[in-house]
Formats: sequence, C-alpha cells, structure tokens
Amino acid sequence: MKNIQDQRYIPEGYELSWDDQDLGIQIYYKESPTIGGLCFVGRAIKPTWHYRFKTAEQRQAEVTKTFEWVSAHANRKAERKAAKAKAGANHGVEVGDVFRSSWGYDQTNIDYYEVIAITGKTATFCAISQLTEETAYLSGECVPVQGSFIGKPFKKLIQKDSETSEARIKINSFSNAWKITPVAKVGNKAIFPKSHWTAYA
Repeated sequence: MKNIQDQRYIPEGYELSWDDQDLGIQIYYKESPTIGGLCFVGRAIKPTWHYRFKTAEQRQAEVTKTFEWVSAHANRKAERKAAKAKAGANHGVEVGDVFRSSWGYDQTNIDYYEVIAITGKTATFCAISQLTEETAYLSGECVPVQGSFIGKPFKKLIQKDSETSEARIKINSFSNAWKITPVAKVGNKAIFPKSHWTAYA
C-alpha cells in the first residue's frame, strides 16, 4: 500500500512549514514569485485548500482558521466518543429485559430477544416467541412472550447513543434491536406494548 505522503502532489517551490501529527494537518508555503499556501488535513490525497495570498498575514489568518476548525471538530468527536462510552457503561440492562427488532423492506418484521445473562457491557440474548394477531389483511399486532426461548443464545455488546437513549444491540448488517419498556406489570409478569407487523401480499 502506498504511503499517503507519496500520493500527494506538492507543486514545485512549496516547502513543508506546518506538520501537526496530532491534528493531522500539513501545510506547505511558497514565498516567490507569489505567496502561496497548500494544506492537507487527515488522510486526504487532495489538498483541503490551495491558495495564493496578497500578504503573508492573509496566509497566516487562513492557517489559524484551519487549525481552529480542525481542533473544534476533533474536540466534538472526542466529546461524542466520551459521552457514548459513559452511556454504554451505564446501560441499565438487566436479566429478563426484552429487546425488539423491526426490519424489512416491503414488509415489517418484528423479532424479540430476551436478556439471559450480563457481563459488563456484554449481554447474552436468546430469541423468544411472540403472540400475534391479524387485525387487517396481511397485517396485525404482536407482543413478546418472556421465557419462551427459540434458537441458540448469542452474545452482543450493549450500546447506547446517549445517556437518555434506550439500550440497543446490533443484530446484523440491516437491523438493530432496542430495549422495550413494559407498559404495566401484573404480579411478576410484564405487559409489553404491541408492535405492528405487515406481510407480503
């Protein structure tokens, strides 16, 4: 694989003046016959900007602006990562919780999964059956049946996009499952909200 530096085109007369490895900024200066500046950010092959300036002060102002927006972007990215990690560490998932996946292109499929064990940020799940009722032609409602396991258990990383969002797991490339909250409890039995499904004609 070629080095990114080898793939970048640096015009004649430009010399490296800034090389910030932490922010991934490289800036080249040209002093004559015109004042020029060439900037690369991250792993880009093409320059982020390539300008001619009337004065060195104008070039410096552009460099300062670049460092400011790249630094701000890096800070926002770090903050989102930290918030996501904090939310994931406090996922609030317990054994017995039920997750629901809704997926499909021409129809809406509903799958339910129950938590059977938890180890830190990872939980063991198993698919569970559902009670379903057709309420209209090729469509209806369903609810999960806790403890009615089908298939084999599997482990998944519990994820949260924010501290206030519901916990979720990635089932496959085209679907996720989110934790659902019971609408009521009758004794020790949880009553879950109904989900709508549709089928092919």
